[in-house]
Amino acid sequence: MPLTLVRASSPRWGNAQKTFLIIDCEWEQMPHLGLMGFAAAPTDPEPHGRQVFERALDGEFGVIREYEPPALPAA
Repeated sequence: MPLTLVRASSPRWGNAQKTFLIIDCEWEQMPHLGLMGFAAAPTDPEPHGRQVFERALDGEFGVIREYEPPALPAA
């Protein structure tokens, strides 16, 4: 089911290889969820995933932040 993007912000690379982005997105079909992290890739099987990825690369949602690995838990 294609989703309709309402707004998006805070794009960041999802891995060190820069093969996908995490973007905070709000979707028309799920307004009650508000902004939530969405993984977008050029190979996404859904058209909206590929479109959001391209729009982010074009700078529409702001500067793409570099990948930040998750913090390791304290020992």
